[in-house]
Amino acid sequence: MFSTFMLQLLAEIYSSFPELGDSDRPELVLFIDEAHVVFENASKSLHDQLESIVKLIRSKGIGIYFVTQN
Repeated sequence: MFSTFMLQLLAEIYSSFPELGDSDRPELVLFIDEAHVVFENASKSLHDQLESIVKLIRSKGIGIYFVTQN
């Protein structure tokens, strides 16, 4: 369920921010703590969707870091 929420959040961010292209520094940086919770029970399809949206968000000047202790 958390993975689905994360995908929705990232999709909302993607649709809200303007396109910046290659920027020297990000306008916003997100740190997703306990990232193993996002990925441990997620399907291959959800992994692919998360990977795609994260790649697209980078062009909006947003950096995303998935942080975990595992």
